[in-house]
Amino acid sequence: MRAVQIRRFWGRVFTFLVLLGLWSACTPEPTALPPTENLLLKTPTSLVPTTTPIMSEQTIAPSSTPATSALDSSIPHYRLEAELDYARHFLKVDQTITLLNPASQPLEELVFVVEPNRYAGTFTLKSLSVDDQDVDGKWEWAAINQLRLVLPRPWQTGETLTVRLNYELNLPSPQPNP
Repeated sequence: MRAVQIRRFWGRVFTFLVLLGLWSACTPEPTALPPTENLLLKTPTSLVPTTTPIMSEQTIAPSSTPATSALDSSIPHYRLEAELDYARHFLKVDQTITLLNPASQPLEELVFVVEPNRYAGTFTLKSLSVDDQDVDGKWEWAAINQLRLVLPRPWQTGETLTVRLNYELNLPSPQPNP
């Protein structure tokens, strides 16, 4: 029975990672990029075969680095930093989620689905903050896998919010297949 639970757990983790990968791969292509001045232009000088090079090079001075705000802010952005202790089956994670409120009204809470919490002793939330403000005591488990967070202030329509979670996962050891 324990082996079935472990297989189910790893199946869900794998499914989550695949869906997360597919979802992030489905982000829309940028419609238009701003013109850049850092180009290496190669223009043909002649269409007749010769022994001289066909292309001439012209270098244009580089422009400043584009700001990170060029990312599409209408979709959530996830940044994960993880440290795995393979021998102990232990994962330490620092996760940052940047969200834009698409709702037509202010929101007062967020709910996160935390699948590893379905398995006792697997998930431990170490800290939780919103826009660099600690929110200890403002969250609860609404269901076995739903983390309900009451926001420190109403999240206005069109406003960006950054949630940072630090947590640990005690991963079960996989059972060998017979």
